Amino acid sequence: MMNHPTAEAPVQIDEHTPLLGAVGHGHAIPTISSALMRIAAVPPSQIPVDDLLPFPIPDPSTKMAFTLTVLLQLRRTKLQSSDSLDAYDRWFRKTHDTDGVEALENRIIFLWAQFLEQCPGIREIEAVLWTRIPLEESMLRVVRGLSLSCCL
Repeated sequence: MMNHPTAEAPVQIDEHTPLLGAVGHGHAIPTISSALMRIAAVPPSQIPVDDLLPFPIPDPSTKMAFTLTVLLQLRRTKLQSSDSLDAYDRWFRKTHDTDGVEALENRIIFLWAQFLEQCPGIREIEAVLWTRIPLEESMLRVVRGLSLSCCL
């Protein structure tokens, strides 16, 4: 039995609500890995946030969920990439990558604050936090903005 919204009982959104599927022009949400490959050579302070998606998504909550999740995953990758290097390489990368991580953190905070200023309500915030974004093409692993935001 489907739960249809009414004036008396609006639909409740939670982690089990299927927020994604076909979005936009019949396209599925792109993967995080595909977005990361497109921006791999771009310095974090110059990442064109509006160009992370290969096609437009009209829903601002879904677009923000994807954008924040990609940037949070990139931040996580940059912080973890130095774990396999020797001591000198870790020091060198940390001293030279600090600007990149800080730029990502500042961009993430700015985008989230901007979204909250323009956001019409709690449903849109919940949609950003609970939307499942596929990590890879296999779609076996998904990531939510909520799961990565605890790392910031």
